[in-house]
Order: sequence, then structure tokens, then C-alpha cells
Amino acid sequence: MPLRALIVVLSVFLFIAVTVSRSSAQVLSPSEVKEIKGKAQKGDPYYEGVLGGMYRRGYGVEQNYEEAKKYSQKSAAKKNPIGLYTLGAMYSNGQLVEVDDEKAEKLFKEAYPGMKKLARAGDPFAQANLATMYGLGYGVEADNKESLKWYLKAALQGNARAQFNLAYLYLSGNGAEENTVEALKWYTESAEQGYTDAQFMLGVLYYNGEGVEMDKEKGMRYLNKAASLGNENAESILEQIERLSSQSPE
Repeated sequence: MPLRALIVVLSVFLFIAVTVSRSSAQVLSPSEVKEIKGKAQKGDPYYEGVLGGMYRRGYGVEQNYEEAKKYSQKSAAKKNPIGLYTLGAMYSNGQLVEVDDEKAEKLFKEAYPGMKKLARAGDPFAQANLATMYGLGYGVEADNKESLKWYLKAALQGNARAQFNLAYLYLSGNGAEENTVEALKWYTESAEQGYTDAQFMLGVLYYNGEGVEMDKEKGMRYLNKAASLGNENAESILEQIERLSSQSPE
């Protein structure tokens, strides 16, 4: 497979991955996580939904599907769109529950009006979720341009997941004109917040010189950083690099 095709495939895989790396836990500050947890534990349906989503993705916390289900169910029972969306995503992806596309789509459709309202009000979590809904056709007709629009809004507010997925759209040319410079910019923004999938992608891009001047040393730094935080994709690539290096003639 040509290198560029391989990189896009890797990025697509990470964009729609069922299992998001547990190691994206640094993307929120400890004080932010504490505040979200506190409000969720007091029964706030919005923060229950946000915390459920964080546990599902390993975003700011250690990935924990049981906690994700618990908090998203509480939020969804109160008809909060964030909770409805997260519960739908769990059914869509078979995370701690059996895959049930019909139930997932019902939850996504129920979440959509409220999610759009929250997104329009400027909520970055809702903007990122709405972008994913448009990107994957969750509860609404798929629309890559709308996906790009909402990822950009969330990315500009510093949402690391949105920055990562926005980079994918620019790298692949889905919903946007293909633009490697913009892709690198947003991967870097996300990586600097500790989003390990972005660190992994930057490592691959720099190591192979795809869309950027080849810099194997820089690529290895990103790959090692991601691996040190538990990113399984980075760990796998580093193992492959080490194996190939050991097979090279002296």
C-alpha cells in the first residue's frame, strides 16, 4: 500500500475507532476534571453526560466503560443530549453492551435537536459531538461539510478531540480541500494537549516525511511520547521500527 494511503487509513481508523486510547487522559486539567466530576456526582444531567463521554473515550480520565455507561444512563434518563449521544455511541460500538444499531440510532435521533442547540450556544463538547454525528451519520444525514464546520468551532475553543478529527478531515480531504499544512497544525495543537492519537499521527508523518520534511528523530520523539502514555498504536509502530532496524544489514 502506498505510504499516503496507509497514513490516511491509519487516520480514518483512529477517527472512527471503537476503542479510543486510554491514554488521552492529559487533555483536561486536574481542576477541570474535578469540577466536572463534582457536578456529575451531584446529579447535574449535563455534567453526567460529559463525564460519561470522558470515561467512554478516556478523555481527561482513565477509560472506564462501566463508569461511562453509569453516567450516560443517568444523563440520558433526564433527556440530556450529551448523555443520549454517549449511550448511543456505546450501543453503536458495542462498548460494554451488545451492538444494537436500532437502539443507537434512536438515541442519536433523540439527542440531535438538543445537541445542535447546545452546539449553537457555543458548548465545545456538544460541538465536537455534533461534528461526529454529521461525520458518521449518527441520527442525521451524513454531511462532511457540517462536520468540518462544527469540528472547527470546537477546535478553536481548544477541544483536543475536535482538533484531532479536524486534522483528519484536512489530511483526507473529506469535507475540506486537502491541506496537509492545516492537518499538521491541528494535529500539533491536539498533541500539545496530550492527545496521544495526535502524537502518534505526528510521529508517523514526521518519521515518513509525509506532507512535511522528513525528520525521523522528531517522529520518534512523538511516537515515544505517545507510547509512554499508553498509546497502543504507537507501541506497535515502535516495535515494527525496532524489528526492521534489527533486520537491516550492518
